[in-house]
Amino acid sequence: LAPSDGWARVLEVALGASGAPVYVVNDDGRVLGAILLEDVAALIREESVLERLLVAADVMRSVEPASMESTLARCLRSLSREGVDERPVTDEEGRLIGVITRSDLLALYDREVLSRGSSLVTFSDRDEEGTPLYTTVHIPDDARLETIVVAGELVGRTLRSLDLRAKHGIHVHALRTEGSDAQMIPDANRPLEEGQVLLVTGNRDAIDRVRSQAHHEV
Repeated sequence: LAPSDGWARVLEVALGASGAPVYVVNDDGRVLGAILLEDVAALIREESVLERLLVAADVMRSVEPASMESTLARCLRSLSREGVDERPVTDEEGRLIGVITRSDLLALYDREVLSRGSSLVTFSDRDEEGTPLYTTVHIPDDARLETIVVAGELVGRTLRSLDLRAKHGIHVHALRTEGSDAQMIPDANRPLEEGQVLLVTGNRDAIDRVRSQAHHEV
C-alpha cells in the first residue's frame, strides 16, 4: 500500500491478505510500516466515519525490517518479541525485497542443526502472557537433535510417566503442536496429543526405539 491510500483500499487489501501483514511503502519502495488485520478490525465499527478521514499512513504501525545480513537468531527473537509471524526484508536503501516467516526460520534452524555434530540451539517461544521465552540447549557430539511425532502408545501419556530421560537417555526440549510453528516448553504433566512433535536430543538408537512405540497402535 501507499501511505496515501484511502480506507476503502486499506480494507480491501488487508482483508485479502489472509491474515498476513500488509506493508506500507513510499514511492521508492522503502518500508514505512505495517498494517495488521487486528488494527483494521478494531476500526471497522467506525467505518462510516473513517472512510473519508483515514489513509494507510494513519493505520500502519512501525516495523523493524530485517536485512539480507540479519542472522536467523536475530530474526527469530524479533518475531517472538513482537508477537508477529513474519518480517519484511529490505535492501540497503530500505526498499522491500521480500518477507521472512517464522516457519521459514524454524525450517532453516532444523536443517542447520541436524547437519551439525555439536552445537548450541536456542528455542524461542512466548508464555501465556506474551512474554518472550528463550531456551538454549547444548547438543553434545554423541547426541542428535531429532523429532518424534506423537502417535500410537505415546498418545495420552505424559512426559513424566514416559520418563524418557531415565529409561532411554532422551531429553525433551520443546514441543510443537500440529498446525503451528510455535515451539513450546513442554509441560511434563500434560497428556500428549496425537500429531504433536517432540524436539529431543539423545542417542539415535534410543530415539528410534521410542519412535517404534509411536508407530505401534494400541
